[in-house]
Amino acid sequence: MHQGRQIDVGEGSIEIYSLAKGFVTFAKENIADYGLIKRSLMPEGLEKNLTDSDLKDLLSFLLER
Repeated sequence: MHQGRQIDVGEGSIEIYSLAKGFVTFAKENIADYGLIKRSLMPEGLEKNLTDSDLKDLLSFLLER
């Protein structure tokens, strides 16, 4: 299973971006199923290691998207 942000869905392929592998393209014929996950891709507990300033910066960045 691969998880990442969907970048493009083409006629014969799907491209995602993951932190582990960067941009990856898969042929649709090799994909059994795809869709949204119900939880965040952000590692659980990451916010506990961020300073208040870092957390504010992260939230500002996410809100701009």
